[in-house]
Amino acid sequence: TDFHGRGTMLHSSAVSDLYRGPGYSTKSIDMIGDFILALKKRGIGTILFTHPLDGHDYTEESREKLGWNDPTDNYKIWNDFINEIHIEIVMKYGMDIMGIGFDSDFGLSGNTDSKDKLDL
Repeated sequence: TDFHGRGTMLHSSAVSDLYRGPGYSTKSIDMIGDFILALKKRGIGTILFTHPLDGHDYTEESREKLGWNDPTDNYKIWNDFINEIHIEIVMKYGMDIMGIGFDSDFGLSGNTDSKDKLDL
């Protein structure tokens, strides 16, 4: 899983830095890249999981910056952030991963905290 609790990225993320400021992604090592390489050496493919609706685990400051609670334009700020993070991941690892899995209900479970937060 690349990002989960409090949205900390396990790769260096210019997108996270842009939206949230420094401190929410790894800088000195690329944990995701190292993980993919270790699996590849053993002939194991990688499906990278992400959590596009985990804003509820973020700090209040991050939720504010990322528009988690701002329904303007169908949560545009949140959607832009999540879309740009996934673009960044695909651009960086796309040729080395088999796919991306989403640990999410995609806002379809009836949970009001995630309803309408992803622009599908």
